[in-house]
Order: sequence, then C-alpha cells, then structure tokens
Amino acid sequence: MTKYILKRVGYSIVTLFLLVAITFFMMQFLPGDPFTGEKQLPAAQMEALYAKYGLDKPVWQQFFIYIGNVVQGDLGVSLTYNRAVTLMITEAFAVSFDVGIRSICFAFIGGVLLGTLAAIKRGKAADTVAMIIALLGVSVPSFVVASILQYFLGLKLYQATGMRLFAVTGWEGFNSHILPVVALGFGSLATISRLMRTSMLDVLGQDYIKTAKAKGLSQSGIIFKHAMRNAIMPVVTVLGPITAGILTGGFVVESVFGIPGLGKYFVQSIQGLDYTMICGGVFNDALATYVLEHKDKILERNRKIVFGNRDIAQAWIDTQHRVSWTAPQGVSTSFIQLDIPEDDEEFCRRLLSERGVLLVPGSRFELPCGARLGYCASEDVLREGLRLLGEALAEFDR
Repeated sequence: MTKYILKRVGYSIVTLFLLVAITFFMMQFLPGDPFTGEKQLPAAQMEALYAKYGLDKPVWQQFFIYIGNVVQGDLGVSLTYNRAVTLMITEAFAVSFDVGIRSICFAFIGGVLLGTLAAIKRGKAADTVAMIIALLGVSVPSFVVASILQYFLGLKLYQATGMRLFAVTGWEGFNSHILPVVALGFGSLATISRLMRTSMLDVLGQDYIKTAKAKGLSQSGIIFKHAMRNAIMPVVTVLGPITAGILTGGFVVESVFGIPGLGKYFVQSIQGLDYTMICGGVFNDALATYVLEHKDKILERNRKIVFGNRDIAQAWIDTQHRVSWTAPQGVSTSFIQLDIPEDDEEFCRRLLSERGVLLVPGSRFELPCGARLGYCASEDVLREGLRLLGEALAEFDR
C-alpha cells in the first residue's frame, strides 16, 4: 500500500512539473510582453521593470528560479496587479467554488430529472424535447450559452417587462446567480441526462420492476423507490470528473458575467501576458482536483479544528463579562457583542496597533458595538489572541 501511495504521489509531482514547464515555455512564444501597452514606456523604464521581475535573464534561468520559488510556496507577484498570486487565488477561489457548487447541483438534479422523464416518456414528445436539450447542451459551448442567456433573459426580457428578473453581470443577490449557474452547468446537465436516460431504460426492463408492477405498486413508487435508486449509480460514478471539470473550467463563463472569481484574473492575465498569474492557474487546478479526491478527510480535519477552537472561544467568553455571542453551529467566524465605552472601529484599530490582534469592527457589517472573530488559527495562536483581547478589555474596568 505504501509503495502504491508513493508511486501515485511521484506521478502527481512529475505531471504537475510537466504542466508547469509546458505552460511556462508556451508563454514565451506569445507576442509582446506584460509591459507593452498603448503608451510606449521609455527604454530605461522598461529595463528597470525587466530587472525587477527577472525577465532580463535567459528563459531557462527564469524557469528554474520560478520552480525554486514554487517549491517554497511562493507563486510570485502578478505583473498586472502587483499583488501576490497566492493571495489573489485564495481570495478568488471562494467565489469560483461557490459558482461551481451551485452549477453542479443544478446539473445533477436537472440532469437526473430530465433523463428520468425522457426514459418514462420514451418515444413521446417529452423524450424528444429532453434529447434536443441534451444535444444542445453537448454541442453548444458554455460561453455561447452564457451570451444567449444574457441577451434574451437579461436584456430582452427586461426591455419587454420592465422587471430585472435576471442580472446580466455580477455575483451579488439571487437574481445574479441564476444565469451563470445555468450557463456553466448546462453542458454537464446534458451529459447526465443522456446517461440517466440510458440507465433508466435498462432498469425499467428488469424483472424486479415487472414484479413491482404486477404487485400493483404505483408508477411513482416504482420510479422513485426502485428504478431511480439503481439507475442513478452510473451517474454517480461520473460525478467526480464532471465536478472537477465545472470547478476548474468555468473561467470563460465567469469572465462573460463579470464574476470576481478566478476566471476574471486568468482571462485578463492571458490577455495581458501576466506570466506568474497564468502559471498559478496550474496549481489551482491541481489543488481543486486534490481537494475533490480527498474531500472527506479534509472536511473531517476542518471540522475538528473549527469545533475544537469554537469550544476554546466559548470557554474564554464565559470568563468575560464584556463579551457575549450566539455560539455558531458550523462556521469558522462569528460576531461577538462588545460592551465597551468606545467606538468598535477605534477599539479594533487600537487592538491591532498595540497588541497585534486583528478583529473586524462590527460597524463594517452595520452591526455596531461588536466585532467579527475568526477562530481557524492554530490552538496556540487562538489562545494567545484571546488572552491579549482579554487584557485590552480589562483596561475598561480599571
């Protein structure tokens, strides 16, 4: 078993290295450079920029410098945004993950129901319509679906009714979630529906289904209790690759809808030849794949950290007469109420500058007289931070 695990890890490292190498060297063939714009920079300034980012060195030397930094966890600085690539990916991945999970749910539920309907109504109008939808989903790229939805449901429907039922861009509010989720999940819905139809037709011809009919069971009972339970198994087996494809393949759709996820950064990085940001995408894809393959173990670890630290925070709050909260059930941050004779924003600023403890003022969330407390740090860091916070609060009692 150990040998097998080591072999798989070795293959993963080699594959990741090759992907990074191919991506890195392919970028060298793209015309232009990251600093070429509408306004030509002076030669001296261009030389300074090349020297700052190491682009004045030979390509092979740039590559090994980059690999050396990656091994240390440093993906470099974005040439376009002048920010750490790791930080940008971390911030944007949460949005892309949200879009992806919603799209997966839409594709899975919609595909299973559509495939089941097509199988039950085989050869009838419902079957024909379902298969046309599936054919379109497989044939039409997601970014084309996105543009069509924007034009007809986002623009034309608004002009006809005067009601903004579907937002054309952004990711704020329920009406801005619908079109991106449908556009991104439509292709997977088509794949799942076709697979579900084939599997359902096979199951409906089995002897135990005929026996259930002979016993007088209702059609809905046969479909939902017996047929779907067995027909859905082939769909579950392909759900992993579909999930990975949606989570890592929605960049163009995110760009079309102006969603502030990874797609926005990576499309713009390719347009602007932002080398470090483009290469960072390889690691993002690898990370997403690893998380999906080990989700149970990662969730178990995260729950242990969150619930353990929540108990530590609760024990500390029980000793503080100036602090109260409604204990959270399953999140890593919570809002604490502070009974202090000072503005919460000023208190948080002073706490950070004097003691190095970071709390987000509640007034930033329109919840004055409090603060947002995060407790996902290591146990030692959390206990030390709470101790320092307790000392700051104790000053009000002197």
